[in-house]
Amino acid sequence: MNNKIYKLAFTLAITLGSTTILAESKGDDEGNLPKDWYTTPEENFKTEKSLNTEKFEETKKDTEGKIFGAGKRIDNIFKSTHNALNKFDEQVLAEKESRDSKWRLTDLILRLVIGAKGPIGLLVGSGRASAKVYWHKVSNDLSKGADSGEVLENAKEFEITDNMSREEINSLINDIVDATVATGKIEDEQLLKRGLNEKISEFHSLVTGISPQDGNKWKVSRYMLGLSVSASGMVTAGVAVGGDIRLRFTFKNTGSNRINLNFTEEQQKRRSELTSLLSTLANDFSQTDDVEIAQQNFYLKTFRVSIGMSVSGSIGVVKAGGNITGHVYFERVKENPLNKSTTKGHNTVKLLDEIPMIDSSDNLNTLEFAKANSISFVDSPSSRSRLFRVNRNAFRKGIKKSYKISSFLAKAGNKFLNEKWNLNRIKPQFQFSIAGPISLIKLSGIVGLELDLRRK
Repeated sequence: MNNKIYKLAFTLAITLGSTTILAESKGDDEGNLPKDWYTTPEENFKTEKSLNTEKFEETKKDTEGKIFGAGKRIDNIFKSTHNALNKFDEQVLAEKESRDSKWRLTDLILRLVIGAKGPIGLLVGSGRASAKVYWHKVSNDLSKGADSGEVLENAKEFEITDNMSREEINSLINDIVDATVATGKIEDEQLLKRGLNEKISEFHSLVTGISPQDGNKWKVSRYMLGLSVSASGMVTAGVAVGGDIRLRFTFKNTGSNRINLNFTEEQQKRRSELTSLLSTLANDFSQTDDVEIAQQNFYLKTFRVSIGMSVSGSIGVVKAGGNITGHVYFERVKENPLNKSTTKGHNTVKLLDEIPMIDSSDNLNTLEFAKANSISFVDSPSSRSRLFRVNRNAFRKGIKKSYKISSFLAKAGNKFLNEKWNLNRIKPQFQFSIAGPISLIKLSGIVGLELDLRRK
């Protein structure tokens, strides 16, 4: 049965991966996405020209034409996947050895990527996925409560809550150190232990007891800290590369009264900044209508935002660079049948006038674009990190744009509503822009925003 699974993966890679190569080799725009769907204004800004003489936007007619062509292309990708899955099932039924096996293929995650000129295809190697698409086999034998893709995708996560004592957290760290050292891949056990203690304590002090103000449609469900451990035992925040060991920690606030932490003045400042930022994000997403997604028989269940810290210690969302502090997951607020109003709350927080956005990529285009368009920023002479101040109205337009792109993917998935293999979950991944317009992530870069769409 395992050989059959490998054969299926190979078949999909050849069928879908080859279409991407073909599109690149043609050198035309057939089936390509609109340029502003996968590039930001600052990426296209020419330092020698003003935006007044070189417009970034394609014409409405060009955009509509590309959306139609790209729609046909992604329809073919999904149809090819669906056919391959059905053919695989037929092969299983045709072979007694496969029929008698306890193994069954129930879920498949497809990673989509955008090529340099805009074609969308299957990601068969390493790199960032522009979107993840989840196929689930409908069967009476399977639990209806199963969450498609969760078991396949998620690595081991360690949960830390606000009602855990310092001793309990230390015990968890010691267990992780012992298990990691037992792999034989770590040189310095004490370096590993110190690094875990430092990173976890820092993040714990930042997020414990923090939540956005009441009265929004969205609330924080959890925080996530991703750590990489190198062979030397060095612990760094962010995505692992090479042979690093990856660890993920989920932080949840339970509303417990056991919270009894003494915060320094600097920690209090960062906690206050984080509260204002999360409240502003929750408000902006609450004010943005996602009806386009709902029209395709999907709904936005959760979304994830990457947050970071500038060199000066300020908190913001992350645009580019490797300075991600962690991720914040938002979920919808359940309506209270006794009081359906979500416009008034108890804990009032002053919302930000602008969205702080961190970029440590040292990209000259980004800097020159900000100067040419009067986007304020705080520069750091000692490093490449900059903190930009993004207009909230522009930021909301970016959210709306992410919904439009997501509805495009959902529309293609909606064609497999009542099939044995359903496309029941889509996770588009976006990068932020200092101008506001969000774009799909390409092979490299930082995922600033991830939406999680589920089938209704």
